[in-house]
Amino acid sequence: MLEASVAARVKRFIFTSSVAVYGSANDPQGTREDDSQTPNGPYSESKIESEKLVWQAYREKSLPISIIRPCVVYGPRDLNFSKPLLKNLKGVMPMVRHGEALLDLVHVRDVADVHILAGTHEKAIGQAYNVTDGETHTIQELVETVRRLASLDTKFVNLPYSLVLGGAAVAHAFARMRGKNPLISPSTVRAMAIHHHYSIIKARDQLGFVPKVKLEEGWKETIEWFRVRSR
Repeated sequence: MLEASVAARVKRFIFTSSVAVYGSANDPQGTREDDSQTPNGPYSESKIESEKLVWQAYREKSLPISIIRPCVVYGPRDLNFSKPLLKNLKGVMPMVRHGEALLDLVHVRDVADVHILAGTHEKAIGQAYNVTDGETHTIQELVETVRRLASLDTKFVNLPYSLVLGGAAVAHAFARMRGKNPLISPSTVRAMAIHHHYSIIKARDQLGFVPKVKLEEGWKETIEWFRVRSR
């Protein structure tokens, strides 16, 4: 795609990356775009390597690129995060360290908006941008909001980190043996124990990006979309 874009002299090449490039970033003040990148798994490794190719095309071929790094994206039609969360927020849900770790989310419409800004703003050329809803949420606040809006009878149980990590490893291995996708994995548990919070000051200042969809509004819409299609 990069080679074809160079040949066609496209006016802007936007690569949708991910905040996963920062690996296990743990900055409660918000990780910034120029902070270090440390891969913590195949997904983050793939994004880091892809970004290297994009930056190379920018430096060596003068391809006008912009890189977008969304956090956890949710909304209608989302089968990667929204649907599994709604499905698993039933019965007993284990929490690690009282769910106090920060977890950033962003609604799909805001992700679309920032792509349009990056594709039309001159300042976006040769830049990377974090994308979140601009707010600060703990995991506990997130799941409680979703539980309340979806009217789910969920019981949150705080368990020791080591116990949940060990249980996840066993459950993950057992699910794999049966040829099924595990509901929880050790990497998921480790992620629940650290902050995932990212600064969007750069996108605000350079692109004028202002997230429009708040957590409550976004999840009301998401829950209703899945509810209608499950009837």
